[in-house]
Amino acid sequence: MMRFDTVIIGGGLSGLVCGLQLQRSGQRTAVVSEGCSALGLMSGAFGLLGRIEGKEVSNPIQEVELLPDEHPYRRIGGAMVDYANAAKGLLESIGIGMYGDCTKNHYRLSPIGELMPAWLSMEDLLPVGGSGDFRGKRVGIISFAGFLDFPAAVLSRALRKLGAEVGENVLELPALMQARESVSEFRSVHVARRFADSRLFEELVQALARVASNSDFLLLPAVFDSINLMRELRSLCENLNCRIGCVATLPPSVLGLRLASALGQAYAEAGGVLLANNSVEGAKISRKRVESVRVDNLGADYLEAGAFVHAGGKFYGKGLQSSREGISERIFGCDVICDGSREEWLGNDFFDGHAFSRYGLRTGVDFRALVAGEEMQNLYVVGSLLGGCDSLAEGSGGGVALLTALRVADAIVKG
Repeated sequence: MMRFDTVIIGGGLSGLVCGLQLQRSGQRTAVVSEGCSALGLMSGAFGLLGRIEGKEVSNPIQEVELLPDEHPYRRIGGAMVDYANAAKGLLESIGIGMYGDCTKNHYRLSPIGELMPAWLSMEDLLPVGGSGDFRGKRVGIISFAGFLDFPAAVLSRALRKLGAEVGENVLELPALMQARESVSEFRSVHVARRFADSRLFEELVQALARVASNSDFLLLPAVFDSINLMRELRSLCENLNCRIGCVATLPPSVLGLRLASALGQAYAEAGGVLLANNSVEGAKISRKRVESVRVDNLGADYLEAGAFVHAGGKFYGKGLQSSREGISERIFGCDVICDGSREEWLGNDFFDGHAFSRYGLRTGVDFRALVAGEEMQNLYVVGSLLGGCDSLAEGSGGGVALLTALRVADAIVKG
């Protein structure tokens, strides 16, 4: 039997942030992680609140009151600004530089040229104020010969519609050509490893210098493992009066993997125990308290703790599961916010949104889980597993993950 102060189920963004915050507060924690998290799919930016009922939000803090009462942000209430600033500070403390402010959204470019509202953007990206930033400007788009994870032609068309003068530049860098020997090894993560070679990076610098001298903006795929490389390129372009930034590639995301690595390393350095490639298969519950959980690869051993945090995600992370009988949470039998009829789960049109996107666990005070209508004393829920929000439609996924993780960590520490 292993004993911790807190056990966290799920090693994604919310689970690791909660664990790191608890470790820094003096607790001894363990994170049980079954596999790869959704960080490998991220764009490099976090949304706090981008849209409400299809209408874009400018100041997320001001418009939180328009959300339904069950939304996690309404539950956090007046402490949202404090937690938003704390989240930015935590990320910067582990070496992930962020641009943005919780009182005013900016925009980031998607891989297909859509302007997406954002709260925090990683330092690599190019934050803009709106479509007017590109009107009448010269934009150079950089890609690499044979690289398929970056739809440069689609991005070019979108920027031309915004009034930009766009030039596409496909670079053939000799030091990169050997990566083309296998199409399967010419993905973003493989290109990122190649750029660790100073010779290849110098070739890129020389090529970009020629393009930057005739551009107002330079856009290139996010394929740098280290932010230091992007800082060097930014310094070069600033001397040529040109703004440079990365655009996320198709998954896997180099920026997301960098963030996941930084969080995991910071958590380990703070003394946290990461039980990777494990899943929680059951729990012992007595008198509205979780006493321990059973982990599949630990044999007969259980993990005991004073508090448990469920950060297992929705369907992707297996925090929720669906069957012909309905939608359920498999470990603790937590109450789920969902429609009873399967016909109500999906919308008639694929792009109109679907009801299942807002399904999740029902919680009480401090995001404590409910089981059979009764609030658990020491089981908390964070991140996308929470019900009452539609992170895809709202553009709120990163914000919900970060803010609820910090809120629950505070609740556990304060007892």
